[in-house]
Amino acid sequence: MTTLLGRSCPLIAGVVSTPEALAALDVESAAACDLIELRFDQLAMPLAAFRAECARVRTLVPILLTHRWSAEGGGADDDQARWAVYEALVQDVDAFDIELASSLAARVSALAVANGVTLILSFHDFQGLPEICELRKKIARMRELGAVPKLAVTVETDEQVRELEALLRDCGSEPICVIGMGTAGQQTRFGFPRLGSCLTYGYIDRPSAPGQPSCCELRNALKPG
Repeated sequence: MTTLLGRSCPLIAGVVSTPEALAALDVESAAACDLIELRFDQLAMPLAAFRAECARVRTLVPILLTHRWSAEGGGADDDQARWAVYEALVQDVDAFDIELASSLAARVSALAVANGVTLILSFHDFQGLPEICELRKKIARMRELGAVPKLAVTVETDEQVRELEALLRDCGSEPICVIGMGTAGQQTRFGFPRLGSCLTYGYIDRPSAPGQPSCCELRNALKPG
């Protein structure tokens, strides 16, 4: 599996979700991140303009392309249109994120593997914490498709945080991203990278998920100096 991500060195992804933030992204703001997640579903830009911005941003930092499905917190519903975006931009970015539950998961996986693009297969639950056994099944399926698994679930108590932490600790040496959303989960965005979660997300312009801190907060906590 070709990947930017490894469990020994967690990376900070800076989330860009407005055209203004994308236009303002420069060497200084990119310095807080190890890669930039460009949310195509929120940026609402023409493909040609987006590609031009990718070329500029990629000189600063690697790019993770996410065109998020509305069922998991995004702004896109048309899978045919989503597929066209991933296919068109495969040479312009370094990584893809696609939802495991999407009908596109296997196609985007094959596209990523064929082009040496890192693939993140994701699962989001904004309502609560699913059964741990179900999360384990999702992780296994994500890895079967050659992807780095990403689980972002809502935790409301410290006990749920501990359950999620135990899952992370049991995941072995292969890369995985585990995030707790919500107020109780904010600690996971700082603590789980120290326990082996390969990626944590911070906002540049505005939070894109409940409890998401800024990139600068993450950089100061995880990589001081």
